[in-house]
Amino acid sequence: MQIGFIGLSSMEWYRTLAADHAAALEYKKRPLEIPVLGLRGDQRFGERMVPMIEEFAHNVTGGSIKRCSHYVADERPDEVAAGLITFLAAN
Repeated sequence: MQIGFIGLSSMEWYRTLAADHAAALEYKKRPLEIPVLGLRGDQRFGERMVPMIEEFAHNVTGGSIKRCSHYVADERPDEVAAGLITFLAAN
């Protein structure tokens, strides 16, 4: 049985977890000062999205998109576009 590229690459997330965590701790020391938009589906992090990003940035807006899961741009393109337009107009 041959393991294809997808099988191997999907494991890289787990292989690099310790290094990614170490990098995240360093990023927290110097939070972003630029405006950041964070949108997530209410079925996947939802209301926790902005607080999670605020660990890495000071000026965060966004939040939860109703009736949406992981792929917000695919599942709710109109809501994502409206969020982007509002964000870009304000910044």
